[in-house]
Amino acid sequence: MQTQTLVSEILCCVTLSASIALAIWEIGSQRNAGPEDRWLITRKRFVRRLVMSFCLAAIGIVMLLEIIGMVELHNVRHLVIYVSLVGFGSIILCILALADGLDTARSVREHDRREFNQNVNDHNSTTDGPSQQ
Repeated sequence: MQTQTLVSEILCCVTLSASIALAIWEIGSQRNAGPEDRWLITRKRFVRRLVMSFCLAAIGIVMLLEIIGMVELHNVRHLVIYVSLVGFGSIILCILALADGLDTARSVREHDRREFNQNVNDHNSTTDGPSQQ
């Protein structure tokens, strides 16, 4: 029983720490983003990552309530509620992470395409310019 509590405490600390770190990282990224980074650091990404941080915090708080004894898992009803809350938070977190990954990949692809088109146009304008004179 003691080992189970220790593992729960470690997971709770890791989850809450990750939540705080993600929130601080995203707020710092949003505030310190230069003009060249605005294509990647968008408001939608900022909100989505703060919601992910909130989900991590909610999971950590539910785990903390179980550790300090406010949630008795000996009762089947409480166990089902506990597993449902942690499972639901985990599913929401996975969906948000997948959406964030797909949106980041889409943004990178569009940015690379714009840069490529700009480089091609710049190259064409420099090679076509002198030949027309």
